[in-house]
Amino acid sequence: AQQGSIAMRRIIFGVVFSILVFLIAFSLRIHNINLLPVNHDEARGVRVVLLQKQERRIKIIGLPERILFPLRLPNSLIDHFPTRKYTLDEIIMRMRLPAVSIGALTVLSVFFLARQMYGSPAAVAASILLCFLPWHIIYSRMILRVIWVPFWGTLLFLCMGRIAKERHRLWKAVWLLMCYALWLITLFSYEGALLFIPIFLVCLLFLNWPIREKIIFIGVGFLLIIPYLWKIMTSSM
Repeated sequence: AQQGSIAMRRIIFGVVFSILVFLIAFSLRIHNINLLPVNHDEARGVRVVLLQKQERRIKIIGLPERILFPLRLPNSLIDHFPTRKYTLDEIIMRMRLPAVSIGALTVLSVFFLARQMYGSPAAVAASILLCFLPWHIIYSRMILRVIWVPFWGTLLFLCMGRIAKERHRLWKAVWLLMCYALWLITLFSYEGALLFIPIFLVCLLFLNWPIREKIIFIGVGFLLIIPYLWKIMTSSM
């Protein structure tokens, strides 16, 4: 009974603290966001969206190019959408909002990752530090794809931690597939995520699986990144 009450208090604390730290992180990142000067990368993103609007293409919630592919709609449908003029502040606000949300969610994912690895005290400290980290706040307020890397990366290592704790081989395989998916999403979200290639492949060596299966997992990883490596090689030519 005592263990049950301790577990319940831990769950309640985790829920309350995660909501609180997310709200604080979101508030810090969205405060006066339209007053931040527009840099050249953001100006390019705004131009891409405006040009696509002229070409009668609707972007999904205004996300920058190469984060999500634009959704093409027939002209007959687009003609029925209400049109109005938007100020620059409104456009910037709409396009910066995904970065704000992802930045706040990264703080939340760091809390769960640190709690899984080191316990609640370390998780509280890590999430609070990231919540108020100036570098992370700045990049969470701009239309830059780099902010997606720590978010997908923390989710990736959360899934790897679940593999280590899971007893059933079926669920281990499910978490491993999710790791592969998050690994590829991390790599394709930003060119600077190349460091995740050796980190992920080395982490596979520490899984509680027979050495033969570990070699197979690493081989599968190399096969999965062939399109990514080919993309980098062709784009640099």
